[in-house]
Amino acid sequence: MFGVDGSGGRVAFWLVHEGLPIERQPVVLFGSEGHVGPVAKDLCDLLYLLAAGVAPFDASMAYTADEDIDEDTGPQPELARIAEIHLQRREGRTPKAIVEDAENEYADVRDRVDALTR
Repeated sequence: MFGVDGSGGRVAFWLVHEGLPIERQPVVLFGSEGHVGPVAKDLCDLLYLLAAGVAPFDASMAYTADEDIDEDTGPQPELARIAEIHLQRREGRTPKAIVEDAENEYADVRDRVDALTR
């Protein structure tokens, strides 16, 4: 886990791909009210999401509720530059596309967490 929001929700790398480095693992959200969901398919997509001014909790909750994703904090282009320099260039990725890709690939995170708590 590497991030906490004001309500106690946590953002973490989900280490599901054996042998891949942490920056290529999916990023998931564990909300303080029990919401669990994928946010980004890897660190690069997370940085582009943050660069668009979208927090992980907002992105995951909006996708789950089938709402538009708010870009509350305003663009943070320096985060996109970090992704480009150190990871990969992914121009034109919208916050909605980033979250949809993560959801399409890692929607089973909820089922896996539920299975651990039964």
